[in-house]
Amino acid sequence: MRCITRHTGYESRSDVFRLYCITDIHLGNLGSNEGLLKELAKKIEADPFAYWIGLGDYCDFINLHDPRFDPRELVGWLCGGEALADIGRAEVRRFLSIMSPIADKCLGLCEGNHESAILRHSETDVYSSIVEGLMAKDEHRLDHRGFVSWRFSRQGGSTWTMRILASHGSGGGASKGNAGNKLGKLAEQVDGVDAILMGHLHDPDYKPMAKMRTGRRQSEMATIHAISCPSLCSDMRYANDKDLPALPVGYAMLQIRPNDKQVDVTISVS
Repeated sequence: MRCITRHTGYESRSDVFRLYCITDIHLGNLGSNEGLLKELAKKIEADPFAYWIGLGDYCDFINLHDPRFDPRELVGWLCGGEALADIGRAEVRRFLSIMSPIADKCLGLCEGNHESAILRHSETDVYSSIVEGLMAKDEHRLDHRGFVSWRFSRQGGSTWTMRILASHGSGGGASKGNAGNKLGKLAEQVDGVDAILMGHLHDPDYKPMAKMRTGRRQSEMATIHAISCPSLCSDMRYANDKDLPALPVGYAMLQIRPNDKQVDVTISVS
């Protein structure tokens, strides 16, 4: 897995940072909430303490030769000749046009199964196009999952590193509690992280897990904030076809107080 480090300086002990987890947008699909994505992008751009991380499936990336292709699922801007001739390219351009103003606030980008599928079947590397289109370099690339060390330094004061495991996620979500079980299994695989961020299931869940760690003289209790992040795409048609419950649309946000080494989690859905 890739390990990347981000450095952020701050001035006041009371400063609070916000990390928005953006995943499973499926831009280009009729159910994608493009309006909410644009709203989040503007909110992050206007907030000097706001950052974001991408967990994959940024666009739908289902072209005409894909057995999953359904013309009823296409948004209007994909129905023109040029866009329809290269759906992946058109969707990447649309995503970059929305997210480029906040490229410098991105901690990292995971690759989703929709990005990997179009590469596997159509030899179109849309994931690299997104990474390079936003950053013009490869250092934000997390692939399917990877670690982010976010190092906060207060002027004339202490430093604290928040360690994050970011994963697109995998598997189906038919059974109740599957998201929580997936988070638990991820937590068993890693040590020393403060947060686990997972997408893919479209099923919001938050599991704060207490673990004991070694301290200077005695053990200390630490909390792992494990989050299954909601999607920005309504999957009502898929749910109807599979006899599954409809899932809410939204995003997860972490409020981070680096001076206190404290993290609070909010999941916003509608």
